[in-house]
Amino acid sequence: MPKTSKTAIEREQRRVAVLQMRTQGKTIREIAEALGISHGTAHNDCLRALAELKEQQRLNAEEYLQLELVRLDTAQAAIAKQVKAGHLGAIDRWLKISAQRCKLLGLEKSPQTQLDFLTALRVLAENGTLPPQIAEIAVQEMNGLKDRVAYAIAPGN
Repeated sequence: MPKTSKTAIEREQRRVAVLQMRTQGKTIREIAEALGISHGTAHNDCLRALAELKEQQRLNAEEYLQLELVRLDTAQAAIAKQVKAGHLGAIDRWLKISAQRCKLLGLEKSPQTQLDFLTALRVLAENGTLPPQIAEIAVQEMNGLKDRVAYAIAPGN
């Protein structure tokens, strides 16, 4: 059960105000000054309000997912007899409903993301795994190799 003390209510109202001001483009410092609170309090209120908002969105998404799954169950139940009787249209519809369920549940196989060597080098350099100088040399070498291959396979060579 959420706290309903006067202090807790005021804190939640302040967090709502902080989030509203932040969405209006105000800086944390401006918000703190406007509300008469410390910079740290304004910052923490903003972080907590965003976390609560994110959690609420997650819960809403879960509720929506459950609602959609119930709708799919209802649709499949409505055509179950025709499917068992072998009606091709009903079987096709059943498969489409099942495919939609797989999408909603994340069960469908997604295409593999291809990562080329140059992109891998850049990522490794950006996250500090590979020293930038080495990555740059490798990128230059790869670009040179790419140019040589392009020249070699060009018509007339």
